Amino acid sequence: MLVPGFLNLIRPFNFDLFCAGKKFLIFNLVSRDLKIKYRRSFLGFFWTVLHPLILCGIYYFIFHEILQVKIPNYVIFILSGVIPWTFFSTSVIEGTETLIGNSSLLTKVPIPPQTFPFVACLTNFITFLLAMPIVFSFGLILGVSYGFQLLYLPVLAVILFSMAYTLALILSVAYVHLRDLKHAIGLLMQIWFYATPILYKPEMIPQKFQGFLYLNPLGGLFACFHRLFLGENLVLRDILISIAWAAIFYLLAIAVQVKKAKRALEYL
Repeated sequence: MLVPGFLNLIRPFNFDLFCAGKKFLIFNLVSRDLKIKYRRSFLGFFWTVLHPLILCGIYYFIFHEILQVKIPNYVIFILSGVIPWTFFSTSVIEGTETLIGNSSLLTKVPIPPQTFPFVACLTNFITFLLAMPIVFSFGLILGVSYGFQLLYLPVLAVILFSMAYTLALILSVAYVHLRDLKHAIGLLMQIWFYATPILYKPEMIPQKFQGFLYLNPLGGLFACFHRLFLGENLVLRDILISIAWAAIFYLLAIAVQVKKAKRALEYL
């Protein structure tokens, strides 16, 4: 009784997205978003490469040259953190506004509300995958040796996608009721960025604050990204903690989807 009940609970959450009709819808929505994103842009998809490179150049100059943060292969270190973060933050921010932004479709066509946060995340995930070769290229140029640890990359990517999608879904429903969230989410993501060891190593945090690192859902995950792209062995504890956080986000998203999503549609 318990297992069938749980399956019935999670089925409307995301399984419906992968039926034949919904897959076609998702493909069209992702294509639409990609075209809109780069429409009338001279460089187009090249911004996928330029944006993280420019950001990393700025962070490298500030943290490595001015603040004298001494981390070996700091260029790889920054890239391996900034590119996943760019995907995560952009997906969450854009996904938060998807229910409001697609309200005309949701009120006229029977589309599962979780479709639109999923599309926002999938669109950004494509640009994330396109940017991945940048990190590997810099790593190879700087003499980083990659081995079996690369097998963990799909695992880390799935965990990151899961966190971005479920958080975007939760916030998209909350945004329907709380419109001030649009103005707060950017600031909150900026705080989260600096609270996560993306530009610095966890070991650089004072000992008295080390325990707070594992209260950050992204702390262990970004430590894994850094280790992977620097050619180091991953720490199993960080992977397990990241999976645990992803599971928590998933369960929260199920609760929101089942209890709040339909009610939110009435406010559109």
